[in-house]
Formats: sequence, C-alpha cells, structure tokens
Amino acid sequence: MPSNPMDPKKLESIVTGIHDVTGCRIVLDAQGRIAEIHVTADTDRDPRFIARDVNTLLTVKSGLDIDYRKISVARVSEPKPAPPEEAAVETKADETGEADEVDDEDVETLLVEDEELPALPPRPRLERVEVAHAAGEVQAAVTLSLDGRRATGEFLSADTPDGHMAAVVHATLEAVLLLYETDMRFTSPACRRLELGREAVLVVYLDAVSERDVLSFAGAAVIRQDRQQAAVLATLDALNRLTGLWNPRGGKDFEID
Repeated sequence: MPSNPMDPKKLESIVTGIHDVTGCRIVLDAQGRIAEIHVTADTDRDPRFIARDVNTLLTVKSGLDIDYRKISVARVSEPKPAPPEEAAVETKADETGEADEVDDEDVETLLVEDEELPALPPRPRLERVEVAHAAGEVQAAVTLSLDGRRATGEFLSADTPDGHMAAVVHATLEAVLLLYETDMRFTSPACRRLELGREAVLVVYLDAVSERDVLSFAGAAVIRQDRQQAAVLATLDALNRLTGLWNPRGGKDFEID
C-alpha cells in the first residue's frame, strides 16, 4: 500500500491526471480524513461522470473508498464561437442611430435539443454457469459476454459447500480477465450468505493485487434462482468499478482449458 494514502498533494496529482480535469483541491478534517474534494474540469461531460471517475481512480490507485457526496465538480469550459450558419443576425445602425428592421427571412430559427448524457461503458453479462461433480471435486464453468464477445473461465475445487462457491467465483474472475486487458490478479475470494429483510443476499469479497498494492473489493447479489448465479453476479458487482477503467481485449472468443 502507499506509504501515506492521505497525502493530499499526491491524491490531487492523481485526480488531475484524469482527462479534462484541470485542477483539484482536497480538504482534510481534524482527524486527517478526506472531508471535501473540489475539482475543476474543462469539458462538456456531465459532472456526475467526472465525480465517478474521481471516485474510481482514488479507489484503484490509493485504496480509498470516498463518499461521492464529498466530491464537487465545476465545469470551466470556455465559450465556443457559434458556427457561421448559427450566428445571430446583427442589425446595422443608420446615421441617425436607429437600427434597421430585420426581415423575417433573414432570421434562422435554431432548435436546441437536450444534451445527451455520455453512454456508460458496457459491462460483462452472465450467459451461462455450469457446475459438475466428480470424484470428490467440483468444476465450475462460467461464460460471460461483453459487446458481442464471449469468454469462458473454468476452475476446479473440492466438492464442499464452500468449494462450490469458490469454484464459481474463481471461474468468473478467469472469464473477466480474458475479456479485459489488465495485469491485476485476484487472491483469496470469500463468500457469505446474509439474511437481509425478506431476502437472502450473497456477498463476495476479493483481494486484488496490482504491482505492489493489495486492494479489497466487495459485491453483493440477491439470491433469486440459485447460489451459483448469485455468486457470479456478486463477483461482477465487486468488479464494477474496475471494469469501467479497463480496456476490453480485441479478437475472438476465449476459453480456458
């Protein structure tokens, strides 16, 4: 882990590395914890997406889980000159200082449409999960799809209740790593079933190893059909921030033998 994850100057340097971000100021409280993050950006993007990028990058680079409500974004885009065909019609003053009348034919009506929000990057979708038992072992195979491509990960584990979930989580991770370009690896996944209200929820905990840093992530899914499917969905939920930063791999479908 970084030697001083709460060094505001270092964190500000991380944030200003985000595309379109022009400045950052991080304010700490009396206990040395992050109280406010102020960001300026020269962009037309929705401030919510910039705040999400700040939150995700600080989580990945420094292991910090920031409340998004502490992040404020100010857009400081310079006004852009209007295209010639959209320029306003100017009136000319005569010698008496009175403006000439403008004919209706000289005025172009401009329709202003609501700006569309940028599309979020696609996320992996569960296509199939299979679990087979033989000779005291269980083998899980998980197939995911991403933007028209598929990847299948497989994992072999002991035929125990905990082994079933571990095999599914590991197979899901293998499929995800086949779909994205990343050097990050995962160790020691753990699963736990919780009873919350009227629903049963499966929680998946992951340790992610990147260079010399170890980061922790967790995801959850309601158990609606079976535990194996919930384990896949909870694992994808834990990886949701990371997959938004990774680049998808190109090429054909993949399988792990």
